[in-house]
Amino acid sequence: MNTAISTLAQSGGRDTLIQDFRAVAEATTLSGAPRYSETPTLMWLAKFVTGAAGGPNKDAPLFELCHLITALKLGFGGGADLRAEFFLGLNPATPAAYKSFFDDAVAGEGLTVEDEQVTLNSGPAPFSIRYGRMPRLVALFEFLAGLDAFSFFGAFNDILDELEQSPNLAAIKAAANQLSSRMRHYRLQHLASAESDGKFTTVYSFLQDRSPQNAFQIDDAAIFEFWALHNQQNDYKGYRTVFDLFFKFMAAMDEVTSRRAAQDAGVLGADREGGELDIGEDSIDVLSPNWESPLDVFEEPPLSDIKFFKKSTELKPLETLMTYGPKVQSLALAFLRYEIFGFLQSAITNDLQIGRGEESVQNRVQCTDAEAYTERKTTFETLEAHVHQLIQACLHVVASDTVVAFPGIEDDSAKAFKKLTRKGFDDRARDNADAFKLAADPLLSVRTQLQGLLKALDKLDLETHFDADRVAFRQQFRALYGEAS
Repeated sequence: MNTAISTLAQSGGRDTLIQDFRAVAEATTLSGAPRYSETPTLMWLAKFVTGAAGGPNKDAPLFELCHLITALKLGFGGGADLRAEFFLGLNPATPAAYKSFFDDAVAGEGLTVEDEQVTLNSGPAPFSIRYGRMPRLVALFEFLAGLDAFSFFGAFNDILDELEQSPNLAAIKAAANQLSSRMRHYRLQHLASAESDGKFTTVYSFLQDRSPQNAFQIDDAAIFEFWALHNQQNDYKGYRTVFDLFFKFMAAMDEVTSRRAAQDAGVLGADREGGELDIGEDSIDVLSPNWESPLDVFEEPPLSDIKFFKKSTELKPLETLMTYGPKVQSLALAFLRYEIFGFLQSAITNDLQIGRGEESVQNRVQCTDAEAYTERKTTFETLEAHVHQLIQACLHVVASDTVVAFPGIEDDSAKAFKKLTRKGFDDRARDNADAFKLAADPLLSVRTQLQGLLKALDKLDLETHFDADRVAFRQQFRALYGEAS
């Protein structure tokens, strides 16, 4: 919990927000045990509160929560008492508890109850929610219920009651929009970093000046140019901050484009009667399938019991790529700058904060030890090979749990499995075949992202770009942090 609180504090969380979060984090079962025993659940909630848990669409989890509430309505009849029992009464908050609860659901045309998930079939496409995901959505429900010391609780129940009256996709979107709007105002009031939403107009103006006729071109150069132009201002000092801002801007513009595809680009602002587009409000209204990091599932049982990834050497190098998703492929150079020079800038800030000394700071300012882009590409190639091996190993476990033989393929997968000398990849793996089966899709997603990035990097002259970027970032760092003594 301390790590989660630190995340909130570092994002500018104010006292009310911290207290609302603690109410969830410190919740206990009837026996006095922690209600949310899994640290990843609380960390995920902290990321949601700071607007960092839903990929480019920070409020996508609200859309998912409204689907879960609809599933309760379809399976049990709904109502405030049922919601209280499911979201606040089951102790502790575990996937097994929610699976057991849904085992008693009345499945029908609109709801399918499966071994690993429940699926709603009422929309244009099925929408599934894993039991392993539910503890996070339950924590989110409890946080929303307690907003501003429970002052939102009555309105929250009214929104959900209205949703349950017409449990369809339109009602789900409407409820998610209302909750998203409430969270937006809550963040603006209690989270200093939420003021970044107002920075969209600055990005818009920059792109408008850079791209005549509103033919916006967001490329590697645009992100660096914006940062170099604005980094003397505290709001834009960090290259990583600017990179993240551009991704959020792109996501917001995608949603606006979808909503008004037949119209010319509008002006950003809150004056809707005047034809302005408020990309901060109601952005969930046109929710298309949202990107969500495929790594999240590996932090949840039962996959967290198997060592698919080593935290520092395998998981950490993948985190940023999997957070931002497919759009990274069109901004591969900007992404490398984020990974290499963004890291150096964060290290400079850390050195200055803890007083590590002038020598350390200036060494980083000069970018002396910056990792070459070719080296980072080699790391991604190694990770792609590892993920491919994991996929083969999963195939071996799943195949060995069936009566169907896969000649040839099984030989390769068996070899891949035997080479993995880590927790979970042993003689008892077959007993955990369901977990390996569950891991297959997210592993395929991870590999697809790695392959896409590597393909984009193959088109770049990485050595030339690195040499030029080291000079460019050195110049910017000197302007920001001073020349060497």
